[in-house]
Amino acid sequence: MTPEAPRNTASARFECKYLVSDHRAEAIRRWAQAWVEPDPHAADLPGHAYIVSSVYLDSVDLALYRETLEGNCDREKLRVRSYPSVKLGKDVPVFLEVKRRRNRVVEKVRASVDSAFAKALLSGEEVTVRQPDVAEFVAIKQRRGLGPVVRVDYNRQAYVGAFGDGARLTLDRALRGSLPSDLWVRGGGWLVEDRSVILELKFNGALPGWMQQLVRRFDLDRRSYSKYATTLAKGQVRAGTVGDLLTHMPKRRATGA
Repeated sequence: MTPEAPRNTASARFECKYLVSDHRAEAIRRWAQAWVEPDPHAADLPGHAYIVSSVYLDSVDLALYRETLEGNCDREKLRVRSYPSVKLGKDVPVFLEVKRRRNRVVEKVRASVDSAFAKALLSGEEVTVRQPDVAEFVAIKQRRGLGPVVRVDYNRQAYVGAFGDGARLTLDRALRGSLPSDLWVRGGGWLVEDRSVILELKFNGALPGWMQQLVRRFDLDRRSYSKYATTLAKGQVRAGTVGDLLTHMPKRRATGA
């Protein structure tokens, strides 16, 4: 089995989320131009937008999903993320992510792997692990008995602070869910958000002054919003019950020690 690529990152951030109309999202984007610039990875893409595709892992009893619904202030999510519109083909980079929330602080550990490694990992095959962040992902997956549950796709416009403040503003549209049968097959599934745009403000430490101005100017109402939980809930409605949805999920190995 091909080992993972040795590129890992870790970060601790704060996140604020808002649901806004498409009209308001465009007004926010125009207003923020004085403070932000396009994400370097999207600078040359039409509309500075790209697709984000994430396969979320959970246990058979959906323990991670329930932790989110219950508002557990110490929780984690595991997902396998790719950006199919940024680089197409079999060698598109894929990222294993462990995202933790400790009260208001969001910590994310992220490791780049190749697509063959990610596919083998999701299908339950044994993989060669050499990097610490990948080992952490695999250990949590085995310890909690996690497997792929749902894939979440959306279109993202991303901007970063223009003055080196580490801030990030994203606008996510056309949120869709689908069964996680294949990371790289587009289309199908169910629509989750077609009218609302998910605005996220991400920053280190205190909320930057320009973000405070943005929130006041557009009278934004912060809310708790989980793309995974919302997508899975819509999928359950579509399937009928949680059990009906899970019958479509790939078989997984028993929980490891």
